[in-house]
Amino acid sequence: MIVIIEPKFDEIEIWKITSSKINKPVSSQILKIDRDIKTNLRKAIKDFNQEDEPKAISVRLLLGGDIFGEVSLVDDSFFTKFNQLFDLMPLYVSNTLNFIKNLYEVFYDVPILLFVETGFFKDLPETEKYYAVPHIYSGNNSFKKWGFHRIWHSYNDCIHGKQNKTISIVIDNYTTVCAINKGKPVTVSFGCTPLEGIMGRTSCGEIDPGIVFYLMHHMGYSFKRLMKYLRNRADFLD
Repeated sequence: MIVIIEPKFDEIEIWKITSSKINKPVSSQILKIDRDIKTNLRKAIKDFNQEDEPKAISVRLLLGGDIFGEVSLVDDSFFTKFNQLFDLMPLYVSNTLNFIKNLYEVFYDVPILLFVETGFFKDLPETEKYYAVPHIYSGNNSFKKWGFHRIWHSYNDCIHGKQNKTISIVIDNYTTVCAINKGKPVTVSFGCTPLEGIMGRTSCGEIDPGIVFYLMHHMGYSFKRLMKYLRNRADFLD
């Protein structure tokens, strides 16, 4: 049995794979993060299969590709490295770090592999990766295209063979389009935040930045209200 885990902001989603056949349905359940995470974690995973401990555990991370690449193994050094990303996404990094610490302690004898979303896009061409923002404001290159939906884009590319050119489209809350040439991404619509690129199911996609200033000035929208609206309410239906 292989266990696949996706840490989110307030919950953990868990799947198991009991067959090598990709098309075979897998079991899944949602595990809420709470004070008794260690107990709940072991119980949730054991409930999948009463007989065997998992042979491996895979964890999907949203960011960290510059540090870990596309795939990495959790070891003692992981926690210090991942904490370096705190400023980019504080709540996500904090919750995920706490969760993986518990996972590492509970399943210390099971390999834990990290599949990092942004790892697939770390070698984007320089002309595609960076924005026209002075370096003094961008910190440690935080204003750049991070990419998203790496697992799906990579899979779509494999279907046609990595020696071909592929246009991969993933329709989700945040829609992304990625051009891939010989297994390497050439460009991706998703930028530094989910607001760039194609309109998604809940996000606005690319708009004239002047609209943002107008809503703040004339409609009295606060920064937090505007961010919430553009990420979660400015969608196909609206």
